[in-house]
Order: sequence, then structure tokens, then C-alpha cells
Amino acid sequence: KDTLEIIRYLRVYNQKLIIDLHTNGSARTSDFWVELAELNVIVFFGLDGLEDTHSLYRINTNFNLIIKNATTFIEHGGEAVWKFIKFDHNEHQTELCQQLANRLGFENIEIWDHTRSTGAVYNKDGTLSREIGNTGVCATSTQRITFLESNFSKKEHFKADIKPIVCDA
Repeated sequence: KDTLEIIRYLRVYNQKLIIDLHTNGSARTSDFWVELAELNVIVFFGLDGLEDTHSLYRINTNFNLIIKNATTFIEHGGEAVWKFIKFDHNEHQTELCQQLANRLGFENIEIWDHTRSTGAVYNKDGTLSREIGNTGVCATSTQRITFLESNFSKKEHFKADIKPIVCDA
């Protein structure tokens, strides 16, 4: 709720600071998006396809509202990036999304291919909303976490070395 206040504070101390904000863009008023544009923030809008496929992964979001908010942001000088996670159910829309992003004034479209064509999508309360692909998933997010912890808790299951986080701040 304090996003604008926090960014204004950061700007007081460093006008050149690069601030990226990643969002589904489906909330806030038009005034919020106008002021955010004026604060020189780069916003990555999570849009995974067009209206018919976007909400299969990004539940409880409204594609048309996100487009409206992104357009408001762009029209007021904001730098917007369309962040598209590619799934089997939306990859056929990649070119159309690129065209729409260009037409609306997005600076760029980033297409993320995590080979995530299967997976569980859970509601806020932890219950299963839907499956993407055929996963045989657990009924609740808590069961899924327990499954993952019991099957992938050993370091040798990870492909990359685990490195400690060092934060200079």
C-alpha cells in the first residue's frame, strides 16, 4: 500500500536509481499508474498470453484491466515491459502478444521459457484451482510443499551450487 511513498523516498536520495517493479498490474487506480510513470519506474507487467489464456496461470487477474493500467502508465511516460511466461497453452500467441505490445507502446516484450508447461495453480487459500498440463498434483499447496520438501530436500537434487546470500545493503 505504500509503494508510491517508498519510491518517492528513494527518489529523494537518488534520482538516478534504476527501479524495476514486477506486477500482474491488475490493481490500483489510474492515478496510481500516472504517478508511478512520473517517478521514472520500469514496470514489468506479467501478461501470459491474451485474454483467453492469460488467466489460466495468473488467476484472479483481469487481462483488460491490466492492459488499461499498462496503457495509462505508458501514456504518461512510463517505461513498460511485457513479461510473458511461455506455456503450451499460450505459446501460439507469442507473435500476437509481440504485435500488441508494440502497438500499445511497451518498450519490450520478454518471453520467458521455463519449460513450465505443467504445474499446479493454487488459490489464495491454498486449494487447487487448476492443473496446467497433466501433473497429478496434490490437492492443496501445503501438500505440494510437503511433497517437494520430502523429495527434493537433499542438496544433490539441485543442479546449481547453493551459494550464501551476501547483501551489501
